[in-house]
Amino acid sequence: EICGEAADSNSGPQGLNCQCRPQRYFAKFAGFQRIVIFHGYEVDESKGRGEHIIRQSSGAFEPVSGTRDELSALSGKLVTQLITTSGGPCSVNGRSVWQQSEAKRGISGSLQEWLACAGHSLDDNPQELLPDPTFPASLRQMGFTLQFTFDYQSQKTFRGYFEVNCVISVDVHAAWTQMPTDSEVLFVNALKRDSPVRRVRTGRGVAVTKRVKGRFMIFSWMSFLQFFVNFIVLFHVPKQAVLFLLLYCLGMVSEVYRRARRTRINAYNHFETAVARAMIAKASFQSLMGGKPLSEGLAPRSLLEHLRELFRDEVMAGRVEADDVVNMAALTFS
Repeated sequence: EICGEAADSNSGPQGLNCQCRPQRYFAKFAGFQRIVIFHGYEVDESKGRGEHIIRQSSGAFEPVSGTRDELSALSGKLVTQLITTSGGPCSVNGRSVWQQSEAKRGISGSLQEWLACAGHSLDDNPQELLPDPTFPASLRQMGFTLQFTFDYQSQKTFRGYFEVNCVISVDVHAAWTQMPTDSEVLFVNALKRDSPVRRVRTGRGVAVTKRVKGRFMIFSWMSFLQFFVNFIVLFHVPKQAVLFLLLYCLGMVSEVYRRARRTRINAYNHFETAVARAMIAKASFQSLMGGKPLSEGLAPRSLLEHLRELFRDEVMAGRVEADDVVNMAALTFS
């Protein structure tokens, strides 16, 4: 808008006055305005204490590490990758991947190139982004917000070498964007005299915002040791190691252990042997205590009585059923 007003001292007897005369126009070559990006990261491994910091930027030659008061140079690089909203490569100034040496003077691209990365142009209808009947017909008439997302991902961080990839994507958000007002006073020759004219310029533009995210991984000996100890405990590694030693590293003794380990277990045969051993132990105990010996032998009925006496406490506690004792006696003589 161009507004003019006459100064009081120059208004004259006729009371001349200037009125505001709006004039709307588009800035020429708005899409060729350049946006230059410098970016970097800082990671604090000491959880905010500032004892171990890693810092790098696109304008630096190498990363630095140390405390906040004393930093030393490290080897590594920061690679910048530009992508579209769909995840494909986006070319800005002829490149979609910017190496450290190429980005040290900034990642420069025109406004229309950055908009192309977001899948839009200055003539797109803002109602496609945000339905609102008050919006004009194109983005260039109302302005918008251009949001850059920086996603930092560590790639190789071992033995003092730090390689980090930064993936940059662009989003467009429809919003009324007011540019700063520019006001100036000019003197123009009107009616044979110089009259002051005030010119006020207002406009719409592009607001640039950023969003930062990422993941930074560093090899830690303490974390590795903790993982190793947990692995040993959870998978019973000491037990397996001792078992391997007994089975394969003790010569003839290991051979005996291996044969015993390969022996097939017959539950029926072991059951008869267990009953016979129980009867022998019971007979020996009765002989020592002066009780009735088993000299007359074992019949099915006498065996059942002996088993009932052996399992009397278990039957009373409910751990063994009375019918189970009868079945054991029958199975022994079957």
